[in-house]
Amino acid sequence: MYTVRVTQWHGYYGEHRIRVSLYRNGLPVEVEPNNSLATATPLAYTTNGNNRVAVSGGYTQLDSDLDYFNLGVIEAGKTVILGTRQPTSSPLAPVVSLYNAANAYQTEAGSGRPSDGVAEVRITQTGTYYALLRPGPNSAGLMSEYLLDVLVLPTTDVTFPTCRSRSCGCRDDRTEERRSFNFSFTVGNVGSLATPAAVWFDRAVLSSDTVVDANDIALGLFQHSGALDPGQSYSLTNTLNLPDGLAVRSI
Repeated sequence: MYTVRVTQWHGYYGEHRIRVSLYRNGLPVEVEPNNSLATATPLAYTTNGNNRVAVSGGYTQLDSDLDYFNLGVIEAGKTVILGTRQPTSSPLAPVVSLYNAANAYQTEAGSGRPSDGVAEVRITQTGTYYALLRPGPNSAGLMSEYLLDVLVLPTTDVTFPTCRSRSCGCRDDRTEERRSFNFSFTVGNVGSLATPAAVWFDRAVLSSDTVVDANDIALGLFQHSGALDPGQSYSLTNTLNLPDGLAVRSI
């Protein structure tokens, strides 16, 4: 049984909101404040052979929130892979990155991007490392929950393909007769092996924010044929007509 007590704060008597989250099976959760290396939430690993796996729940209330997690000592020759998961109710656009004990950002492997919810970092110097999760622009809030997944494994075991969208762009061409929308994207294999499949579909959507949900407009499924070797990429460009009243902003 838990009780919530609500009182006025510095003379503020406005509305209040309460979120209750149920974390099952003893799932670890971030401990606030954890907005610095000194206050980082420590993670507990589960070992499976040469791999170490950890997971923690959390949420970001403000766009300025920083959630640090202490990954402990990681040896040279290891690779750290960070990933995120979210409930469908979460509007969070997570950004993850890795830092060493000197609070220096660790560059991602290959052409990994520093501004998305996944990161792969090769460790070349033994030391204590920290994962940072922060919200993307305008995506924090009471419902912005997440799960942070951490995998530590020998770099020699990182033998799998990793396909990522490298770039995305659009152009709005307006005429008196119609309004067309040109969009393009590039997908590249930044992993260590060729893709095991030779045919797959890329799904593109038009969104007013950084979260893919039911409010977005589907642009289509686009079939790609041909396996990708490490470092290879492909691009696609398409054009469609937009309904009246819909504004498009180039990205």
